Amino acid sequence: MSDQALTKQDLRELEERLAERFATKQDLADLEQRLSAQFATKQDLTDLEGRLKQDMADLEGRLRQEMADMEERLRQHTRESIHELETKLLTAFFSWAERMEKVLDRLTSEVRHLHAMDLNLEERMRALENRVFNLEKKLMQHPPAA
Repeated sequence: MSDQALTKQDLRELEERLAERFATKQDLADLEQRLSAQFATKQDLTDLEGRLKQDMADLEGRLRQEMADMEERLRQHTRESIHELETKLLTAFFSWAERMEKVLDRLTSEVRHLHAMDLNLEERMRALENRVFNLEKKLMQHPPAA
């Protein structure tokens, strides 16, 4: 066994060369641990899916609430705007109505004055007609000498 015999040193060197070329069970376990820390497993993906579904449900709930709140604020703003518009319209109409009432009072006063003048003219016209009638009557009774 002289040339073919292996020494402990030869075996160690051979083991080192093989260790450099091939992976051991421990190397594989270490690699699996590093890869599992680096990549997602099916359970990780299932957990992520569950969290995403829950997050989406939470987001949907918040969005629905936010939309409901916004709708209520919009309704309130619309009610306030309508109330403000009604107030402005009523104020403008009341102001217009006051002016029209003054115009109507003035016109009514002028109509009464015109009516009084008309009655006065009618009375004077009747007085003139009576005077003309009396004159004609006197002329008929005592015609002028020609």
